[in-house]
Amino acid sequence: MLTKRRIIGIVIVALYVLIPSGVQADLVTFGVTGYTTTFDADASVGWAIPMGTPFYGSFTFDTTIYDGRPDDPTVGQYLNTITSSSFWLGSDPVVDAEHNGIADSRITVTDDDIDGFDTYWVREWSVAFKGYDVSVVISLQDYTASAFDNDTLPIVPPPLEAFWFKYWQIGADSPGYEFAIGGTVTSLTLMPEPTTALFLLGGTVVLLRRTAQIHSAGVQDLDAHPIRLRERVRIDGKTT
Repeated sequence: MLTKRRIIGIVIVALYVLIPSGVQADLVTFGVTGYTTTFDADASVGWAIPMGTPFYGSFTFDTTIYDGRPDDPTVGQYLNTITSSSFWLGSDPVVDAEHNGIADSRITVTDDDIDGFDTYWVREWSVAFKGYDVSVVISLQDYTASAFDNDTLPIVPPPLEAFWFKYWQIGADSPGYEFAIGGTVTSLTLMPEPTTALFLLGGTVVLLRRTAQIHSAGVQDLDAHPIRLRERVRIDGKTT
């Protein structure tokens, strides 16, 4: 039976899961998925990544960060804009923002740049994978320069179909170890906003309360009319 105490417990757990700590109105979270198509490593790396291994996760960024190149209308460069992130490659965590943090990050948006491309490029440095210091890159490129109309930082994910090149990479290039894992990006989506999460949670709470009320009323009715219950069971079971 769903008691009032149980419902409160479910609400608390749901709030913890749905609403990250320090949520602000100016923060936006994108989710990303993909799969592995390349793995290149030197001899000192004693492991390999199977082709097809899924890549997935999310990154949250501050939409109020100013353009670091305001005088260039073709390139928007937004430094240290990522506030938290969490990526996985198969069952291995790539970035655990809660423990490792983000030492440096950049989101670059180009609109018909010097090479004639439109680009959405996300990069984080000094994050951890299998104990190595690595960088994570998400790169979308449109060779027709039609994906963007300006170099403003997007607050909704640009549509993948607008890009010809859709790639992610985890890489390390340091003395003693060097490797690059990469693959295809299959989705870039907007994660639920806090207000949306609260709305969904509110509906869940109402449903849980209504279910508890119906269950409670049903138990009381059975307690008050045990003979009626037995009669109904016999009728439904066609034993009479």
